[in-house]
Amino acid sequence: MLSLNEFGIIGFGASILAFLSNFIIFGFDRICTREVTNNPEFAKKYSETIVLGRVIIAVVIFIFYLLFIFMYYQKNVLVLGFLGLGLIFQALSFNFIFRSTEKFKIITLNQIFSSIIIFILYFIFVKTKTDLIKAVIIINIGSLISIVIYYFEYKKIWGKFKLLIDTKLLKYLFKESSPLFFSSIMVAIYYHLDMIMLGLMKPESHVGIYSAAYKVFLLAVVPFQLIVNAFLPKISHKKGFYGNNFIGYFLIMVISGSIIGSTINFLSAPIINIIYGFNYSLASIPLSVLAINIIIVSVNMSFGEPLTVWGMQKKHLSAVSFGAVSNIVLNFLLIPKYSYTGAAFATLLSEIIVFFVLVWITKNTKSII
Repeated sequence: MLSLNEFGIIGFGASILAFLSNFIIFGFDRICTREVTNNPEFAKKYSETIVLGRVIIAVVIFIFYLLFIFMYYQKNVLVLGFLGLGLIFQALSFNFIFRSTEKFKIITLNQIFSSIIIFILYFIFVKTKTDLIKAVIIINIGSLISIVIYYFEYKKIWGKFKLLIDTKLLKYLFKESSPLFFSSIMVAIYYHLDMIMLGLMKPESHVGIYSAAYKVFLLAVVPFQLIVNAFLPKISHKKGFYGNNFIGYFLIMVISGSIIGSTINFLSAPIINIIYGFNYSLASIPLSVLAINIIIVSVNMSFGEPLTVWGMQKKHLSAVSFGAVSNIVLNFLLIPKYSYTGAAFATLLSEIIVFFVLVWITKNTKSII
């Protein structure tokens, strides 16, 4: 098991990369879902242009990321450098096109297989607190395996991948995705800024504690993204908060969020002790707060995500912008005094603010849908 300090290093680096990854994703996947759902014959052209465009962006961002860690984190430059390769792997992934074409079986089997490989390698090679670099390399191996699987499945369905970029299509994607990109940046601020600010203001051990709790939180909200991916292509066909597809989607999201959030809140201490051991027991405090946030997230995703495929990207942007601004202010106020607990409350309160903005948007847009 890695020490709190080492876990904090990985958590800090992962948060920076999660923020930077928004520049790579750029909302292209949502536009792809909207277009390919209505025109399946566009799948190959969109996937090739998006992947190659993302790779170019990823290489540029990776270079700036390396310069940053060389300047400010030289003692951990090797670990953070290997961790940064995840940006390139993310750009090379074809998972978005399988989501857009509703081939969820391929996505699920891929995730299960690569996760098992990571677990086995981690169990075999990560034995002591000095194996941090091995842990990071194993994460990259898992990503690489996932990419290879996606490529061969892609080849079976759409044929050989061509190294061509449709510049006209790329300009269209940038134009249509811009509101989604800015929305993702706002969301990233109140999802990852707390970890980054904690790393700048507090010792690495505090980041390790919060990172342990936050990883459980992120794992808990994974089902929401799976539900969104399953319903979004169907919801995109018809606008409206009152269609059968939306109502079914909303009920599944909120019920799942309530069950998962309540369970984790009630069992936060045992969960931390089982997953990380008693050295991480303090992580149960921020986890209890983040567990409440799971419920709020399920509601916010229910109302917010459909806006991104209904041509209401700017409305979604306005909601998450309120959350981002409030999160920055709350982190500055709460982290210096309350450390990782303050960071958790800043995230929760920001999500509550987003909830009220989304309720207002829903109330004022239903008449024109």
